[in-house]
Amino acid sequence: MSPRDLQLRLRDILSAVEETFDFTLGMTKAEFCENLPAVKAVMMNLVIIGEATTNLPDEVQWNYPDVPWQNLKKMRNVAPMYFCVDLDIVWKAIQHGLPLLMPQLRTILDDLER
Repeated sequence: MSPRDLQLRLRDILSAVEETFDFTLGMTKAEFCENLPAVKAVMMNLVIIGEATTNLPDEVQWNYPDVPWQNLKKMRNVAPMYFCVDLDIVWKAIQHGLPLLMPQLRTILDDLER
């Protein structure tokens, strides 16, 4: 994989995280759960995060062990399970997991640009 491909995949992940925040900005968990367009948009972004992560080279994952790579990969499984997804878990990921991911991704991208 070329460094550019790697950067594009990382930017896809970062973009999906940022869009997820945009879709849920100002919402409570109850509002999110009742907003079908927001739920579907977030689910699609979780699939993008999972797919892009799955296609990253192992070296990236080894070099940045603090990133929860395995959990990110599992996100791609959200789409087939759409009708039985626990939105409480999705909301916790939005509120607690994804905010930690943004600076980690930016660090990796900065390191690759050097």
